[in-house]
Amino acid sequence: MTDFLSTKATDKLNSQLNRLCVWLSSDPEYILEHCGDILSVNEYKKVIKQSSGSEQMRELLEIIIQKGEDTCQNFIDTLRKHQGHFPQLKQFFVTEAEVPGSSTPSMFADGSSVVSCREITNTTAKNISINIQTVSQPADSSLSGNIKPQADLTASGGGVICADKISGVHVDECINFSVSVNAPQENTGMVEDTQPPPEGPAVRKIKEHKVELINCLMGDVFILQCVHAKGILSPRQYGNLKHSSNPEQTVTNLIDLLMSKGEETCNQFLQILKDPDVDATYPQLKNIIK
Repeated sequence: MTDFLSTKATDKLNSQLNRLCVWLSSDPEYILEHCGDILSVNEYKKVIKQSSGSEQMRELLEIIIQKGEDTCQNFIDTLRKHQGHFPQLKQFFVTEAEVPGSSTPSMFADGSSVVSCREITNTTAKNISINIQTVSQPADSSLSGNIKPQADLTASGGGVICADKISGVHVDECINFSVSVNAPQENTGMVEDTQPPPEGPAVRKIKEHKVELINCLMGDVFILQCVHAKGILSPRQYGNLKHSSNPEQTVTNLIDLLMSKGEETCNQFLQILKDPDVDATYPQLKNIIK
């Protein structure tokens, strides 16, 4: 039997581990400089040996979590002091009393996106299964520069934000989280609708592994530079993607854009994913694209 939320700070880091890896990887050296009282010399060396910023942050967090509740709380206090350096950390603290007049964060999602902020508390179950489904927008619609409402949690362009909270839950077997990002359905009500070109094997392969690719590639913007270097993106498309503040949304928009360009572009993208430098930056790719 698995027991969740045995301690508050430890479980908070555990529940947000993947997001913290992405947010803190924007400047791993900065956060490591402020962990001098937390890490031993050997632990620090172990962290900086990792191959990328996101992997360094994952190693750091795993070490801190293993040290127990006091160390986890110490690290959270450090994050609170330096959240100005990492603006996305606001989402980490948004469930606390820092949201004026409300115990829940403000949320915004456009017509094809999802923000999930559910609470599951004090229950016992054999299994828990949570599925989030959304429909992707056409590629450039989320890159047009439209101003979106200010909210603590904002999802757009087929994006998904999962801020669900699980506490005091006992599960006998497993918890399953899944996200499905589906292609938009064809509008059959318009007589003059044009049929989309048939999907080739490269497009289908990327679509099949889209969620896995997003989770893998969002830890480092290197993939965006590689795609741009191959001349696949126009300067405007590259600029819009490069200046996005959300790595997950950047990769989502990139993959949507590539799929909209068709089979030849998707084939080029699959070849890029096999490049030795790309493979070294994203070791998980070999388990996704075979």
